[in-house]
Amino acid sequence: MATLSERPGYLRLNGLDSPNSRFEQAFLARRQEDFCFRMETRMEFHPVSERQMAGLMYFYDEEDFYYLYLSRNPQGENYVHVMQMDRGKLKFSVCGEITVEDKPIFLRLEVRNTRGKFAYSMDGRNWNPVGKEWEADKISDEYPLEGAYTGAMTGVACHDMLYRNAKADFEYILYQEICENMEH
Repeated sequence: MATLSERPGYLRLNGLDSPNSRFEQAFLARRQEDFCFRMETRMEFHPVSERQMAGLMYFYDEEDFYYLYLSRNPQGENYVHVMQMDRGKLKFSVCGEITVEDKPIFLRLEVRNTRGKFAYSMDGRNWNPVGKEWEADKISDEYPLEGAYTGAMTGVACHDMLYRNAKADFEYILYQEICENMEH
């Protein structure tokens, strides 16, 4: 569920099913329009469990996506991490959990042709990579086993597999083309 009225000036997503659910997800997306683009947001999210997560998704379908998310570990620390669903198989980035403060966080997705990467920032100026570059061409009509869907999408999401009441607030969502002139 998405609302602009619960907290004026913010998009609020109320967490629903898991990121690979085919039923009820809180995921607001837009179609990828450029070969090279950046998507960025500033998010406030206060999870109480590792079963609550929110962040940025690069999405083809429920079996093929990348997800940069904020969650909480059993030690009570907030962390960012990357989840990948690859032809229905769940994978996590080799970077491990990156512990962050419990305050608003900036998240960024950058895709340049067939390569993608994620980053986070606590101040909006100093960006830290999350994991290594990954294969963005897996988010395309040619890769999934189930055939063509709706094309690559990117957006913000909130998932709560615990109580279905976690709330993520997004102050802004910016999508922009970033490629310079390409040489042929």
